[in-house]
Amino acid sequence: MILCRGCLSVEVGELLDIGMHPVSNCFLQHTSVVDPRYLLAIGQCRNCGLVQLTKLMPANVLVPIYEWITYNEPEGHLDALVDRLTRLPGIDEESFIAGISYKDDTTLQRFNHLGFNRTWRLDVSDDLRLPAVKSGIETVQGCLNSNLVPSIIKKYGLADIMIVRHIVEHAYKPLELIEALRQLIKPTGYLVFEVPDCTKVLETLDYSAIWEEHLLYFTPETFRNFFSHYRFSLVDHILYSYSHENSLVAIVRPSEGELPVYPPKDALKLETDRANSFFQNLDVRKNKIKEFLSQYRKNHGKIAIFGAGHLACMFLNLMEISEFIDCVVDDFPEKRGLYMPGSKLPIVGSQAIMDKNIRLCLTTLNMESERKVIRKNKEFIEFGGTFASIFPSSPIALPIL
Repeated sequence: MILCRGCLSVEVGELLDIGMHPVSNCFLQHTSVVDPRYLLAIGQCRNCGLVQLTKLMPANVLVPIYEWITYNEPEGHLDALVDRLTRLPGIDEESFIAGISYKDDTTLQRFNHLGFNRTWRLDVSDDLRLPAVKSGIETVQGCLNSNLVPSIIKKYGLADIMIVRHIVEHAYKPLELIEALRQLIKPTGYLVFEVPDCTKVLETLDYSAIWEEHLLYFTPETFRNFFSHYRFSLVDHILYSYSHENSLVAIVRPSEGELPVYPPKDALKLETDRANSFFQNLDVRKNKIKEFLSQYRKNHGKIAIFGAGHLACMFLNLMEISEFIDCVVDDFPEKRGLYMPGSKLPIVGSQAIMDKNIRLCLTTLNMESERKVIRKNKEFIEFGGTFASIFPSSPIALPIL
């Protein structure tokens, strides 16, 4: 058994061994390069139901080798969230509102627009003592600890609200991270955590969502219980719906007397059954995808993948389908001319789907971006090309039962 990063019990069972996997952001400059591989495995806690990585890559290998690599999060809900936060008891325009990383900047800007001007955000180099270049979430999650708290408090003071968007799911040591965050807010202050909701991923058998940088895979049940194990009481929890992956928000306050909360038996069974289905169906899903692509290529022609991100990397390598794919399409200038980790497929611009006579283009994009790509590539469709999504929940998902 393995220590749970959620409830801290030694009850995590390893249920899916992914094997050796490349670092998804380590794009190759030449096909002759031997890209490093690391063991990955995923399991679930039998006490709290939290799905999590059980074998994981060292945090230092996740630091991008390219300065231009960034990750965007959904923001359509931020106006509503900020409005909600301004109405919390004890919060007014004199309150101090803080953020942890660049992912919190747009939230803090929304506070500023509403007249909340006492805002600050941790500085990577000055406050966290990290090189400003190439220090992302993978680095921030590991260095923010109680040793840095006194100097941060001296510089900024204590926060009334601290925003923590999309960092907890990356945490190798959640206890150390959350304890540092506790010390950075007032005793009556609030921490506002946001993470992706993995319910749809698990239910639809979307294996592309497994990512070496995401150690924790929350559902609404496991997320709202999570903070009780770190001595916080839950003030509010919200689910914001999106086409591909929902966002979960928890607003919590320090509470020394808080008792750990576990899912009731029926809820835990639901979490366990959902995860077990996910773990047990990988080979079935993989075989169906390989058979479909093999037949499509034989009967119709060439296949490409649109989007050279970590989702495409996992889909290609975990499903073992690179032999059926001609190229990976991405219009981000810095990616073109490089090669995908693991599969070593070339990354090309979107004009290639016409130049290479691609017949099927598998998108790894969210629904909003997917629509834009399809609108921009009408010529491809007019000449008989087809777009299909790798995501089982998409309206244009691959026709695999």
